Amino acid sequence: MAKITSAMAYATQKTIVIYSPFLTLLRWFFRLCIIGYFAWIMYYRQSYQVPHQGNGFVSIKTKGVSFQKGVENITIWDGMDSTYPSQEKSAVFITASYLRTANQTRGTCDSFKVCNSSSDCTRNLSTKVAIQTGECVNKRCQVSAWCPLESEINDGSPLEGIEDIRIAMKSFANFQGTGVKRHDKKDMKMSVILEKAGVSVDSVKVNGSVVAININWDCNFDYMSGECKPGWTFIRLDDVDSSSSGYNFRYVRPYRIGNGEVVRRDLLKVYGLRIIILSRSMEEIRHHSVCHQCSFSVRNARVGKLFH
Repeated sequence: MAKITSAMAYATQKTIVIYSPFLTLLRWFFRLCIIGYFAWIMYYRQSYQVPHQGNGFVSIKTKGVSFQKGVENITIWDGMDSTYPSQEKSAVFITASYLRTANQTRGTCDSFKVCNSSSDCTRNLSTKVAIQTGECVNKRCQVSAWCPLESEINDGSPLEGIEDIRIAMKSFANFQGTGVKRHDKKDMKMSVILEKAGVSVDSVKVNGSVVAININWDCNFDYMSGECKPGWTFIRLDDVDSSSSGYNFRYVRPYRIGNGEVVRRDLLKVYGLRIIILSRSMEEIRHHSVCHQCSFSVRNARVGKLFH
């Protein structure tokens, strides 16, 4: 009988109203803290979003010509001449000055080492670009090498008009999380790129330089589903205060003469601007599941019930 009576009974909560400014302010303080924290992680930190790494590529083209002034005429360098190699992955090199050693052929010639007799020339001694024969001729040790040897004096010929060469860059980004594809392009003069990186045209002609262009795609597709433009920044990479600052390298242009039996080459040491493009793409999209930080706020929301 007691069990039946207990089952038919119900209980109500008893509310006690306590006049306490301190407890009231404390209750509202906790409520505002919870609301503020929830707003902070949801809107400021955007914790409801999940970042996705995108992918893409960059294409580079150069347009324009440079030239070298001669006594009676000028020598034109078009894009195929000044850009070497012609294709690089996310990079390009533009020649600003060069040192040419023309008509080299394999043989024996004078080295830069001064001698009085053959005893001063060690036979089969290797140098950077040659091997000594052990003979002294005309006060010079003889070497087997590509002759004539490259001059040790850096009297490179600067090219004029390089600051007006245009570099066309296109950046393509593919965001796999949303399937969105975007592209952006810049068509800039070389002088503008150098100015943004803090490099002078004259220093490029003398020593060369390396400039990195960072393309940063940081897209929030909750707010900018129709528009998303990357940021472009320009940074000089070579150490301007170092003795090894600048950028240069050598390459050869081989050819044959006569019936094709004699092989010759032109050796070029080139100074110029090397541009390296670094592209990064990141998308932020809404997560359809409940975020972990939000669950912390929900649990803390129960604290407010202590003051009801």
